[in-house]
Amino acid sequence: MWQKSKDKKKCIACNKSESELSQIGVSISLVGKKMGICDKCKKTNSNLYLENSEEKDLPSNVSRIGSHKKKNYQRFYPGTPRFLYNKVDRFVSGHEKAKKILSVAFSNHNKRIAGENVPKETILLAGRTGMGKTLLLKSMAKAIEVKLTIVDSSSLTGAVWVGADVQSALEQLYISCNKDLKSTQQGIIVFDEFDKKCQSNNQKHGSIDTVTVQEQLLKMIEGGKFLIGKDNNKIEIDTTNIMFVLSGSFEKQIDSTIKDTKGIGLVRDGRGKICKKNNYEDDWFTNIGIIKELLGRVSNIVRLGNLTKQETVEAFTKKKDCAFELYKNLCASYGVTLELSKSMIDHISKEITQSPLGVRVAARIISERIHPILFDAHIYINETIILYPSKVQIKK
Repeated sequence: MWQKSKDKKKCIACNKSESELSQIGVSISLVGKKMGICDKCKKTNSNLYLENSEEKDLPSNVSRIGSHKKKNYQRFYPGTPRFLYNKVDRFVSGHEKAKKILSVAFSNHNKRIAGENVPKETILLAGRTGMGKTLLLKSMAKAIEVKLTIVDSSSLTGAVWVGADVQSALEQLYISCNKDLKSTQQGIIVFDEFDKKCQSNNQKHGSIDTVTVQEQLLKMIEGGKFLIGKDNNKIEIDTTNIMFVLSGSFEKQIDSTIKDTKGIGLVRDGRGKICKKNNYEDDWFTNIGIIKELLGRVSNIVRLGNLTKQETVEAFTKKKDCAFELYKNLCASYGVTLELSKSMIDHISKEITQSPLGVRVAARIISERIHPILFDAHIYINETIILYPSKVQIKK
């Protein structure tokens, strides 16, 4: 929404006030009755606010009834699902359906913390390591300017067991919000590695400890007041408007060969057939140890499938803050230009597909090749480093 302080209007993108922008000769333009963006941000981020809205872009199962006037372009106001999708798409490659579902979910969370009477969003996010689960969630949270904290579920234990209990997640969120109670009660908690708390020792159902953790988590998701802190320093936190995400690879439970293009949340039943119905998904997740009461609170089951070759290449070469961009900036700080040959791009793409680390392996491959060069970077100032699979070429 249009951001205001006591007497200043701010740009929704760069957060600069109207007076600050006027000093550098930039004005704020209206994109709605209560929203604005400065001319500078509008030029650099135009894809966030304008997009082709032809009828062909409608989902296949959606049709219009009655006459309507077509528009070549439509505006997407800050905070809307399409706006969030466009913003996150700059960082995350592929996973189109997942990005759209999460864009709606995070937009709904934004409405809920603004006081609107909308359903509470709880997400179950499945996808193998390195496919961008964490990046996707962090990008979404940043887009709606809500604090997000990630909790390692594998370290959680029941309240009567030795170790961190579920309520420690609230304390972690509270600290990440700089101990601001309001921000904490509007934040997002991601329980990473949640698949580790679904099944123990190859049992069909979870152990007593995993069930205890899930039961405690269920109470937090349902909404209530919980005390954190010690002795006389305790703080009461209301979880009614906190968004929860259960994230994990579920690689042992879900067939990772099902591609994203075939749907999200698809699983195989006991006969090896792909199931599309929600009840089959529910049966699958309860069979691996998620208690029914907790699964019943999940509003969306989202699955990140494997990336195509083109999406993989975009993930480490073209997306904002990708591995190549970061190392290119690193080399530039030494006065050296970094380039990837076509054969090197193909090599990294193949390694990503084969590695259990996914896209994360791209940074390691590039790093291993440029660090020896950067050690003597003063020799190569104003020269270009071109990386190949088996060699490094220096060009003036």
